[in-house]
This record gives sequence, structure tokens and C-alpha cells, in this order.
Amino acid sequence: MPTVDINLPIFQEIKPKITQAMIDLINKSPTLVSQVLAYNDRVVAGTFSPIKGISGEGSAFIQVDGKPYIKVDISSSEDWISNVSFSYATNQGTKTISPAGQFVGLLSHELGHFNNMSDTNKLRSSVSKGDAGYAESQASFSLYSEGLAAYNNWVTRKEITANGGEDIQVRGANYQYVDTPTKNIYSNMLATMDTVASGLSGADPATLKSALADIAAGYIANQHPTTSPTETYWNLVKKTYTTSPAPSQVNNVTLQDANHDGYYDKITETKADGSQAITLNGTLSLYANNVGINVVRGSNVSILGSGLKIDTSDANVSIGGNGKSSSDAALNTVNAFGEGGKISTLPNSRTNVLSYSASGNIDVTVGAETNTGVYGGREAIYSYEPTANLWIGYSFDPATKIGRPIYVNALNGGTVSVVDNSKVFISAPTIDTTNTYNSSIYIYSNSLVDIRNQPGRKVYMQGHDSELNLTDMGDSVYLNGNHNHIDLLAPANNVYNKGVNNSVNGFTKYNNVYNYGSYLYVWRVDTTTIFYSTDSNSSANATSPYPEFYFSWGFGGDKKHIIDNIQGKNTSLFDTIQTSGSMTGAMNDSLEKLKFVTDHSIPYMANGNRWATTKITWSFGDASSDFTGKINGNEKNVVRDAFAKWENATGIDFVEVKSASKSDIKIGWSDLNSKATGALGITQFSAINGNIQAGAVIKLADPVSNSLVKEKSSQLIYQGTDSTLEQVALHEIGHVLGLEFGTAVTSIENFYLGKENREISDADVKAIYDIYPELSHSAALIIGPDWSNPSGLML
Repeated sequence: MPTVDINLPIFQEIKPKITQAMIDLINKSPTLVSQVLAYNDRVVAGTFSPIKGISGEGSAFIQVDGKPYIKVDISSSEDWISNVSFSYATNQGTKTISPAGQFVGLLSHELGHFNNMSDTNKLRSSVSKGDAGYAESQASFSLYSEGLAAYNNWVTRKEITANGGEDIQVRGANYQYVDTPTKNIYSNMLATMDTVASGLSGADPATLKSALADIAAGYIANQHPTTSPTETYWNLVKKTYTTSPAPSQVNNVTLQDANHDGYYDKITETKADGSQAITLNGTLSLYANNVGINVVRGSNVSILGSGLKIDTSDANVSIGGNGKSSSDAALNTVNAFGEGGKISTLPNSRTNVLSYSASGNIDVTVGAETNTGVYGGREAIYSYEPTANLWIGYSFDPATKIGRPIYVNALNGGTVSVVDNSKVFISAPTIDTTNTYNSSIYIYSNSLVDIRNQPGRKVYMQGHDSELNLTDMGDSVYLNGNHNHIDLLAPANNVYNKGVNNSVNGFTKYNNVYNYGSYLYVWRVDTTTIFYSTDSNSSANATSPYPEFYFSWGFGGDKKHIIDNIQGKNTSLFDTIQTSGSMTGAMNDSLEKLKFVTDHSIPYMANGNRWATTKITWSFGDASSDFTGKINGNEKNVVRDAFAKWENATGIDFVEVKSASKSDIKIGWSDLNSKATGALGITQFSAINGNIQAGAVIKLADPVSNSLVKEKSSQLIYQGTDSTLEQVALHEIGHVLGLEFGTAVTSIENFYLGKENREISDADVKAIYDIYPELSHSAALIIGPDWSNPSGLML
């Protein structure tokens, strides 16, 4: 029998990550060996790319651009990368899967997609977007393809164990690997597949394959992704393909073979009013004005015109032709869905790119002499042109449900404007000291911007309460707003302050700070950083770096009333909450963020900070300026249980100490004016250069002013709410670990604490691992491909 070798071209990019034990396990499955060699033949022929190791993007089989390829997640959150085994419960006892079994499982799953690629693509192309039942059909095809891949897993597993190999995993959804067999979706699916296979003993292979793929697809369809726990995969996948209703009056529909390859690739609907809607499928060019265009997945199209509204998912789209200074009516808009695809704005054009991707990356290349807005998050923007102007940020409309970081790569001149409430990383792959990049970057309010690896920029901090981490050299930063902060992490930069209450930490030598404003706080590692000031209230004599202050909330009770207060930023309702100085500014900043969160559904927000170590001390605080009273009696045990739950779920080592003055975290009662504000808990801390400092304070609503009563379950609950004391403590501990807001209703970090989120969710645990990657994984962590955005890609 042929065998697989670790030196095959298929493995060349991930060879450092795999082991001989993994290769030996592959060689115990004739089916898997034949599939590896078939894929490898295509790599050798140049029609496929080798397996790619990409951190943080999950594992998938990709066909959307150029050469198809398999990608595997090589981030530390993957157990096989961290050399960690995982266990799952069955009715026959606990089973353990080693790192080799995990890798071979994910490989056989993705090769299942490869092996069934032709049939799957035929199914996908059998219905068009205008057909009745299009969304349902495409959702069925997508989930069935997952079932086929899981079947390939199952066959490989049977062969390996029959040949004396160890168990491998069967991937397909975020199965819960728990210690209760009745709740273990993964174990139940395998048991069902085994039972049906036994009942079909003697059936032809095609019948067995279809039956077991159907079973796996059924399990997957009814599961709930961690990012949308109230939805099933079936509903989420169907929504990806759902289109707007057809026009009520249509004069005609024209089908065209635009590129003369024997297939229809352009559908034009002309309505009674003369307007048109166009669907494109294939590789072609088009000129149109003032129309809506749908670009089908996998297409490569170039579109020239103005007033275009383009919907695209995992396709390559080049758009332009409307002029850099075109009117709003002539603005071209691209709505980008799915997990991939590329958008290119052509020279001399004006375009908005709006990303609806929940977990993928939309690549945007910006052409010369363009005005381009990119909003929504997780785009990778490539802007090589010195005459390009960019506007980037979280949100593009008050009704938007999007918002995640944006990455700008290789900016070569032009301007970038970072809008409010954004998180943006501007960098090049390596430090370039040979060129000067004369780009200008404008940063507005409540944003975090990281700039590195390309010198010579001009940065203007125009708004308030934003933070800049600067790892460039030779940049000039103009502090024109108020309450902004800069960390200088590289030498030879110039800072010019004209604002009020700004701060600068000089963590490296040989920078220059010129102050023409007032109340500027400057800390410098030594006097090689020159400080010049015209303001007697400013100095560079700070003895420690300027800390950033953070303030977070937890709410319970009347949800509509709470949201109305937040969205109206009715800070007078919070006057009784004890804050002072910089913490008052942090509280107001937190209210701004809460307003944003309640306006926009974002997957998760971390506050950008963590503890330097995973061993953290805590104590019960005494009545003081921080607290109105000390927690005593049974309430103490409830708080202890909350710390223990976080420790058990994540591996954080929480150590209770007696002295509040010597602990990292203090926790106690406080009058939070809960009946008026709905606030049941708040967390306050400071951080320097991303490290949370000792002295963090957690305040829980004092039962003197907001009574605690016992539920039937004996849980202590705040009267008039669905929020338990333990739940509020869990929520605030999550904040002090570096979590800000989760919007999933089951997340303990959802700002609203109700019956749906009384425990730490898998998404909360994963978020902690993202912040503290050195922690070992707990049994609660989800293992499997990332289905947070079921866009129809074969995952």
C-alpha cells in the first residue's frame, strides 16, 4: 500500500507544526492516504496550493480565489498545536484524543471536502439566486457538504482503529465536549452513525455514505454557534443566501453568456419603472449605472459605473469609474458578505465597502486617486498608492450590526481617517527604515490605533479619549484633542501637544515632546527624550508611566429603561456612584462604549489589557472610600464560588488574601443607585502599557439599598431583577481580567444580566484564552471548526 511522507509538498508550509506520530496515524487509513496523495499530485501539478497554516482563522477548504487550498489553524488555541489532549464522555466511559488524533481528524475532514468538491459544486450551481427556494437549497447543500466531510472523518476513524491506531476526532460543528454523556453532542452523533452503519450492514457504499452524511448534517444543522447561541446553523447558513424579494413588476429577464463560454453568467431584470437588477456569475467585465448587482460566490468581475449597489460573498470584485469627487448619488457601495473575497477600488473612484463578515477577512486594495470608506471590521486593507484617501472604522450607520478591528497593510502615502469607536492596526510586514511614508492619519474619538513598521507619518489626534500605540520611527504626532494618550514604543518621534489633559508615555529613548497646550502628563524612560513646554501646569517629571483608567458595568432589572438611559447617556442617573478624577472620565468613556454596544451587535470586545501574570490575589474590602460595607456571611461564599468558577474554567490562579492593601483586587458593597440606574456591579482599574495594575476595585450593589432574596434554587437574587449575586460577581471578575462586553445573550459579559447568562459561556472562556494564550485549555473549550460565520464555504 502506498504511504505518506512528512516531506511531501502538500505539507511543506506546515511541516514544522506536524509530527511523525501524525504521519504514522495517516498511514493507518488507506482512504486518507489516497486522498493525501491525490491532493499532493495537484500541488505538484501547480493547480492546488499546499496546506497553509494560518493563525486564528479556523480550518477550512478554500476555493474562492486562485488555487484551492486547505488551511489549518495554527494558533495556540488549537489543542494539537499546544500538544494538549482532550477528553469526551460516552456511555462506555471517557475517551481521550491526542494531538495526533486531533490533527488527523481535521485533515480527514477537510480532505473530505476536497474529495467531494466536484459533486458539491454541481449542487451549488444547480440553483440560481432568482430561483424559488434558493436560500433553503444552498443552506441544504452547505450543511450536506459538512455531513460528507464528517462521513469522511468517520470512514478514516474506522480504518485507523481497525489497523491498531488511536482514536481521531470527527469535526463538523462546535460540539460540546462535556462530562455528561446525555449532553455530549459529539459522542451522540458518533453513536448514531455507528448504529445506522450497523443496521445498513451489506448496503452498497453509496447508500451508506448518503445515510451517514445525512445524520451528521442533521446534528450540525440543529446546533448553535457560540457567537449566535439563539440561532441554529441552519438558520444562519440560510440567512447568508437569503436575497431581497423579487420586484413585484418585471418587464423582462434577460440571460446572457457575456464571456461566451457556453454558460449564462449575467442575469438582468428590468422592472416596470425601467430600473434594473443584475446578477453576475463567472469571469467578466461590465459597465452599468444606478443598478443593484449581485456577484455570485467565486466570481471574478470588473464593474465600471456610478451609483452602484453591489452585494458580494467570497468573490473578487474590481469597481470604479465614477470619479474621485463624485456626488453622493454617484457613490458606489459594496456590501461584502462571507469569509473571504477581494475588493479592489479602481483609480479615480469613490467607493464605500461595508463588511458584514462575522469571522472572515475581506481584502480591500485601494487604487490611486480614490476616496474609499471601509467600515465594519476585520478587513485587511492594502493601500499602496500615495494619492489614496481612506475612511475606516467600526460602524457606518446607526442600524449597523457590525464592528471588529480593521488591519491596514503597507500604507504608502495618502490619508487615513479613523472614525469614532474604532480599533485599527496600521503596519507593514517588516520594519522599513529605507523609505519615508508621507501618509497622514487622523484619529477621532474613543478609538484604539496601533501604528508600526513604516516611518515618517503624520498623525493627528483630533478627537477625545483615544489611544495611540506608536512603534514607528520618525513620525510626528499632533495632539489636537483632549484626554488622549500616546505610548511611544520606538525612538526618534516628535509629539506636539495643543490639547488639554493629554498624556504621553515615552517607553523608549530619543523622542521629543513639545507642549503648547495645558495639563500634559509626560513620563519618559530617561532625559534623552526632550521635553519643551509653554505651560506651567505640565511637566515631564512623572515618576511612573501614566496609567489608563477603565470602568465597566453590569446591569439588571428593566432592560428597556437601562438601554434608554445608556443611549441617552443620562449621566445624572449615575451621580451617586462614587468616582473622582480620572475615573470619572473613565466612567463617561464607558458610557460612550455602552451606547455603542447597545446600538451595534459586535461579537466581543476586550478592553486591551491583561494582568502580567496569571496568578492574581484578591480580598474582601473594608468599608472605606471605595466601599459602603464589607461582604460577610453567606455572601462571602458566593463571591468565593465566583472566583473559583473562573479559575476552574480558565486556569487563572486566584488567591484570596486577608489584607486588602496587599491584594491585586478588592471586592465589596457599594451604593450604585441601582433602582434608578439598573447598575448592579462596576469594576474600576488602571493599566500601564496594557498591564492591569494592582488596586483594581469591584463594587457590588449593596443589599442595604437593593435587597437580596433567595430563589427556589437557593440562589441569592437582587430583588426586582433576574440577576443573582454570583452572576454579578462573575460578570465583574470577567471585566477585571480584561474582558469588556460580549453581545451573545449567553455571555456572562453581556452588559445585561438575566436568566440566559448566569454562567461562564464557552465564548467567554475562549476570549480569556485570546487574552492569556499561555493558559492551558479547560474541558469546556469548544473544539472544532469555526462556524461563527456559515457563509457556505466548506469548513
